[in-house]
Amino acid sequence: MSKVCLRIALLGTRGVPASYGGFETCVEEIGKRLVTRGHDVTVYCRRSYYKEESDFYCGMKRICLPNIKHRSLDTMSHTFTSAWDALFRNFDVIMVFNAANSLFITPLRLVGKKIAVNTDGRRVVEPPRGNAAAGPPSVLGDLSSPDSLGQRHFSMSQQPEA
Repeated sequence: MSKVCLRIALLGTRGVPASYGGFETCVEEIGKRLVTRGHDVTVYCRRSYYKEESDFYCGMKRICLPNIKHRSLDTMSHTFTSAWDALFRNFDVIMVFNAANSLFITPLRLVGKKIAVNTDGRRVVEPPRGNAAAGPPSVLGDLSSPDSLGQRHFSMSQQPEA
């Protein structure tokens, strides 16, 4: 029996190499391990965070796309361009990090892409944080998340007790 190689996209973070926080470290670790298992892994990276735009990092293909480097637009602008790009590529699975990014994956779902969303705990039980501009898109992203649409969801942190 031959081993199945999947084409997997990881999007919604600053990219690799990890230089900022938990989501980026998670992407780097998951990506490296998937490559070791023989999968074709593509990581979408925010161009403004990486001076060097090398095509590969630890076996993962890097696609560096533009983003609006502003606190409330950075993640959303990059996830929009990443999801748009992924729409036209032949990925078997698209793994999206951060529930707020779920807003931009609806077109991917409509064309039948397999989506997994990784959150940092369950945002629906956390109080809103940040500025007002980040609030409504985050809530909309949560409403369009896999919990609401029956796709896969997993969390990096322990779920809060009820």
